[in-house]
Amino acid sequence: KAGGIPSLIRDGETGYLVEPGNMEVFGERVRKLIEDKEWREQMSAAVRAEAELWGWEASTTHLRDVQYALALENYKRRPLDVMP
Repeated sequence: KAGGIPSLIRDGETGYLVEPGNMEVFGERVRKLIEDKEWREQMSAAVRAEAELWGWEASTTHLRDVQYALALENYKRRPLDVMP
């Protein structure tokens, strides 16, 4: 959940959003992907479908117009002690 990433990923559908430094939840999410082939394939298909919507022009336009501003806002709101 850092920078502009939260606006790009649908948590639990096209990826996972985990609070910075939360290694327990991160490990649980990675473990689920490793151990659950059906879930991994479902998420993979969703990610692929999402990726196919974005050509270079659409991606760079979105990055410039939307993601940069979101990343700056998230940067301003970030906790200063995210790493142990």
